[in-house]
Amino acid sequence: QQQQQQQQDSLRWISHDTPFFLTSTHDQKKKMDAPIITSSGYQAALLSWKDYTSKLKLKEEEVAGYEIQMRENKGGTPWSTIASCLSHSSTQVRKKNLTSHTNGYQFRIRPVYKNTTITLPFSAPSEAFVPSTLSTNLLHFFRHLQNNPPSLLSNPGRKRLSLQEALIDKEFVLLYISAHWCGPCRSYTPQLIQYYNNSLGKEAQNVEVVFCSADHDETGFWMYYNTMPWLAVPFEEEGG
Repeated sequence: QQQQQQQQDSLRWISHDTPFFLTSTHDQKKKMDAPIITSSGYQAALLSWKDYTSKLKLKEEEVAGYEIQMRENKGGTPWSTIASCLSHSSTQVRKKNLTSHTNGYQFRIRPVYKNTTITLPFSAPSEAFVPSTLSTNLLHFFRHLQNNPPSLLSNPGRKRLSLQEALIDKEFVLLYISAHWCGPCRSYTPQLIQYYNNSLGKEAQNVEVVFCSADHDETGFWMYYNTMPWLAVPFEEEGG
């Protein structure tokens, strides 16, 4: 029973590889504010921070850049450096390949002085950021796509984008079922293109159109899709 109690007690504690240090009031005033983290597409985050030189009225020539660290938001996970000396003129950076959709990540930042004898503390950790992922309903709707990973076409360029990359962060996905052989469809499509390109404005960031072709052959599909600026289900996938 004593051994079981010791094991249970050990689970209540988290060990760290590096020691903790108390921060003085003087050093606390020198800390940067925690970076602001926002979504920047599939498995990506945009880190933003306030210019440090203006906060402490430092000369730009005194600061070499910024050091940025990240960790998975899971107890005991150590910090790792993702930028040792990012340009001091930068106040934003994009981090890709964030694959943890459960725990998320935290980030912290500090200035790097050209005088290497000066070391400042890191900012407080950012709020936990969990990368965006597609809803189960949307994944279920496109479940018949055969490519691995499932992908859609983008225009111009006929480039294939994974389903996650194409539709992440979109609040509304509009399915446009149309065909080149359909006269009323061909008359309506230019109006939809004009609205998509000119009228959505900022809302366009949250909206995507996916062309679902009802064409009888691939030639007709490409003749029609080449006029469109949005995504499309590949013609060979339409049978699903």
